[in-house]
Amino acid sequence: MARGSASHARPSFHPTNDPATYRDLLLFEERLKTNAASLQRRKSRYQLFLLHLVLVIAFLLSEVLLQTSFLDVPYTYILLRILPDVYGPVMSVKPHPYFASGLLFVAITTLLLFFASGMCLEKIAYANRYVPHANKALRSFNMYLNVRRPPLRSKFSLNPIAFLFPHPEPTPESASRSLTRTPSPSSPTDRSTSVPIAPIPPTANPRGELIFSSRVDRSFRESYERYRAAFERKRQERERSDAMQTRIGGTNKATSDWNDHMPFSHHSHSGQFCRHASGTLEEVVLEAIRLGFEVYGLTEHVPRYRPEDLYPEEAGLSPDALIKQFSDFLDEAHKLKAAYTSQITLLVGLETEFITNTDLENLSTLLSEHPGRIEYIVGSIHHVNAIPIDFDHTSFKMALRSCSPTEVAVAEMNATAQRRMDNFLSNYLDAHYRLLERFRPEIIGHLDLCRLYNPNLRFSEFPNAWPKLKRNVGFAIGYNALFEVNAAALRKGWQTPYPGEDVAALILELGGRLALSDDSHGPHRVGENYSRVRDYLRQLGVKELWYLTRTPDGSPFERGLSATRVTDDWWKHDFWDRCTPSSQT
Repeated sequence: MARGSASHARPSFHPTNDPATYRDLLLFEERLKTNAASLQRRKSRYQLFLLHLVLVIAFLLSEVLLQTSFLDVPYTYILLRILPDVYGPVMSVKPHPYFASGLLFVAITTLLLFFASGMCLEKIAYANRYVPHANKALRSFNMYLNVRRPPLRSKFSLNPIAFLFPHPEPTPESASRSLTRTPSPSSPTDRSTSVPIAPIPPTANPRGELIFSSRVDRSFRESYERYRAAFERKRQERERSDAMQTRIGGTNKATSDWNDHMPFSHHSHSGQFCRHASGTLEEVVLEAIRLGFEVYGLTEHVPRYRPEDLYPEEAGLSPDALIKQFSDFLDEAHKLKAAYTSQITLLVGLETEFITNTDLENLSTLLSEHPGRIEYIVGSIHHVNAIPIDFDHTSFKMALRSCSPTEVAVAEMNATAQRRMDNFLSNYLDAHYRLLERFRPEIIGHLDLCRLYNPNLRFSEFPNAWPKLKRNVGFAIGYNALFEVNAAALRKGWQTPYPGEDVAALILELGGRLALSDDSHGPHRVGENYSRVRDYLRQLGVKELWYLTRTPDGSPFERGLSATRVTDDWWKHDFWDRCTPSSQT
């Protein structure tokens, strides 16, 4: 049977035609293009270094072999600038006879080591091999990463090079023959007689694009190309908007920083990875984009490691399942960060748990297992004496009773209740301090959660707890942490967000910095009660807010992020109109 017969033809490929597949494929394509572009930039830097090194060697060779004196000029200038008292302006300064020879030896040695150490292959040659190697692997998936660019053409109608190196134009007869040529029916259809594959045309996208073999279902190809085109349009619109804001900011220094960086949140959850939340993580991200957030933190509770610490809604799960769930959260969060990078800045972090010492040890292990993937920590305490304090009122009262005074007889019940609450608050703040000391979280999460069921409580009335609160706030300020203003308290019946007025006043008095968080537990909670948060902050007289960013601005935190200040009339931005109370349910 002939090799090219229909019975041996490779079948067509029909991938799943749905948005989830498009999204995953787009993430994969963006990663390929980002890696290729990064390698090309690195290649250009090392090529520039190599060019400079060769020019330096040529210059020093002229100094050594031709006995030129060009090196005297910079040598004299440097000495006069560094030691003006020793070398006067009229003094003739000559470098040591072996100075140029020594520099030449160093330069040539550097050049030899650049090639001998394999750095040339690693930094330059690998960039040239990356795309061919990737395409070799993609061939079995019927895909090809096309990064070919159209050839440069002369802007002049008369190109003198064309006269010296003319390109032969195909005649109509030859073109017709090439288009109509078919294999002879009497000859076997093998590789020697097959029609050559037409060359792949240059890509229209300067960043490159993923193209598919004809074996891939045509409807899938067209649908994915439309999906990718929509993504590229949004990315280009975002780049144009950023460029316009940059130009405006460069010409008008009075432009508010808030206009460049819209409101933000550093603390959120989704039902996909948290049983007491709702919605998927992507739905949370899309709602944040719709409301106009520019910086949004994706955080999730770290795993709990004892079966007795699981909540009722987690029935059927195990600590191992929670560990896997958190790992899945990191994977999904970083996928979304890459997919929506042109529309929003997503930060990936975690919210702490401190029930027993085991949680602290496992948190250290977790951070070491995911270097770079956990960008920041929301430092929170949800337990006192291993009992939840924010799950329900019954659990809170159990935690409070566990802090009762040890004396057998107490004169007055009121004094007993006061001391019990003082012990409870002190235990909470001691656990919080241990967390701060060990991990230095970038965001201090709902600092006064311990008074969730007693919002009118004032820390200054408790002689043991009040100094410890000051200690914790001062320590966090010492390493430049941000204290979140958490809107979740408002939906739980408080008249203010966390922290309450007395704690917020203490933070501001000691020089602390505030950041916004919605602590959303689903897409319907994104930005909820932010307008009331704005009113609260204005009532406190807050003139500046802060947010985490990957752009260095001041001293970075140990996990790589930095805190950026937002100043001027931040409360006047039209973002707040999209977070009015009427829109919140």
